[in-house]
Amino acid sequence: MTNREKRAIEIIKDAEIAISELYGRGVKLIEAPIEITKFEAQQIVDIVVSVTGVSIEKIMSKDRTLKIAAPRQLICYFLRQHCGMSLKDIGHYMRRDHTSVIHAIRLVKDMICVNDVKYAPLVSQIETALSK
Repeated sequence: MTNREKRAIEIIKDAEIAISELYGRGVKLIEAPIEITKFEAQQIVDIVVSVTGVSIEKIMSKDRTLKIAAPRQLICYFLRQHCGMSLKDIGHYMRRDHTSVIHAIRLVKDMICVNDVKYAPLVSQIETALSK
């Protein structure tokens, strides 16, 4: 667990105490700390690589063609959804600016909403692989 995550948990615990003192009863804002590990992130990357057939080297490159950008965007989306990583952390992990991560996540969400012909099967395959 990173120092940032530890500090966030400390803040939540302090808030629980303050709310408990204010209202005179116990409040639980968080059950247990959520561990974000590189293994989970790497697992998502591996699944996207295997489903899309695009190498990790190409995904991490600066190439902006749809064939390369789509898997990169999917990784950003799934890192946010399944690992709960911050936009900044996803950007660092993917070697991108956090605004690129925001764009990627919004794009994938939009494509899921409209059931896009290219994205829908990929998202479904990745979700299935992650649930195993």
